[in-house]
Amino acid sequence: MIIREIMTEEPITVETNSTLYEVAKLMEENDVGCIPVIEDDRVVGMLTDRDIIVKAVSKGLELNSHYVDDVMTREVKTVDVETDAQIAADLMIENKIRRLPVTENDRIIGILTLGDLATATHDTDTCGHVLEEVSMP
Repeated sequence: MIIREIMTEEPITVETNSTLYEVAKLMEENDVGCIPVIEDDRVVGMLTDRDIIVKAVSKGLELNSHYVDDVMTREVKTVDVETDAQIAADLMIENKIRRLPVTENDRIIGILTLGDLATATHDTDTCGHVLEEVSMP
């Protein structure tokens, strides 16, 4: 099974100059905990709800006056839309990540989550293994 068949299409994205407040509201409205950060449709970072809490709120930063670029994770693993799902699962395990931006010609077109893998593959052993490995410190 390839990623194109199971990914979530048209993910919500933000740009580096979005305020942390704007992104937090987007996360709440769309019930997501992670949003890819883009420039010209290319992934340049990821921002999680945890990034906002640990790197901004806990340090007393004002969310209206600080930007995604201030706290986002810059080193982002991506997966090509034609990649096999097992390879993506292995990449998640290797890098301890729960979400992978999906690209085609270096432009983001989707996102692959552990939930996507579980729902599409119905392979509870693989999904359980991925979740266990990703969750280990």
